[in-house]
Amino acid sequence: MKESIIDILNNPDYSDRNISFMGEDRKISYSFDERLLKRAINNLIMNALIHNPEDTVIRIGIQTTDQTRITIEDNGRGMDAEEVNKLFQRYYRGTNTDEKAKGTGLGMAIAKQIIELHGGDIFVESALAAGTNITICFPQSNLD
Repeated sequence: MKESIIDILNNPDYSDRNISFMGEDRKISYSFDERLLKRAINNLIMNALIHNPEDTVIRIGIQTTDQTRITIEDNGRGMDAEEVNKLFQRYYRGTNTDEKAKGTGLGMAIAKQIIELHGGDIFVESALAAGTNITICFPQSNLD
């Protein structure tokens, strides 16, 4: 997680963005394909950056209780219920943006597939002008 955030902040296009990470001090071990899971997390973070104003605050967290929970929250534009319902559909590129939609519309669908292939679930809560909260949950049974 930290590595993904550092890589994004080292990109000159995003170096001045407000991204924070809060994690546990202890090491969390989970059996996964590092390259694929990093791709999923990067897709989610990049969507928060691309589809929000530059002053948006993005908070990323990870914690483990009876499951491992990753959260990606922002205080940006948010989405209405229709957009949230379509978010993980292939080729859906959203409508709540001032810029012409970039990309193929596959990033969020791919992120969801990767997370589910690793035994996880992904949930999205959002409201217009209030931001978006993405929660990824991995069951304890897959923890090392």
